[in-house]
Amino acid sequence: MIKLFISCFVFVLSISSHVQAIPIYADTVNSFTGGADFAVVDGSGGNYTGASGYGVFDALAVSELDGAVLALGYDTSSIGEIVMSFSTGSIIDGAGADLRFYDSFGLSEGFMLDISLDGLTFFSVGTFTGDLITTCSPGLPCITDVDISGAGISSASFFRITADPLSSVLFHPAGYDLDAVEALNFSAAFIPPVQSIPEPGSIALFGLGLAGIWFSIKRGKLS
Repeated sequence: MIKLFISCFVFVLSISSHVQAIPIYADTVNSFTGGADFAVVDGSGGNYTGASGYGVFDALAVSELDGAVLALGYDTSSIGEIVMSFSTGSIIDGAGADLRFYDSFGLSEGFMLDISLDGLTFFSVGTFTGDLITTCSPGLPCITDVDISGAGISSASFFRITADPLSSVLFHPAGYDLDAVEALNFSAAFIPPVQSIPEPGSIALFGLGLAGIWFSIKRGKLS
């Protein structure tokens, strides 16, 4: 009976371990300075509910991967930049890439990245150029994976994205087209109680296991 209990418990754990983690996107815009011809372009097909247009800024455009983008804006005298963060934690320097950037519009453009612990002092991670050839779209976004180890700090709460002068288009809309930023290595500031509740399917499987044990015990007594 003990073996049966252990087998049921291990089976439940194996099912739970295959539940895919929900992507964590930067959801807070701390500041935005639009460069020349900045804009919000809505290519979401109805999923985006914020404002769009040239000279328009809406934080919703960069808060999740939905096909709506914020073009940072760029010309030789006006370069756009945005500072963002995660409301539930911070990024950490872990194995492989730590951040993933999505560009879902126009040609593949580049950006400069800086990170910070306090939002005041920033450390350069590097420049990530676009090829200005590849076409980016909501169905096939251009993805840039970034390892923050080059900045010399092990974690960061804020990051600043600046349009790269060497790989930005000069026509409307201009500059890097940011759809979303995903944390690949993340440290949560807190764990909401709801996250500790087991999956409904796991509860059902565990319950079936206990019922089987009870039935086996009862049958043994009757015999």
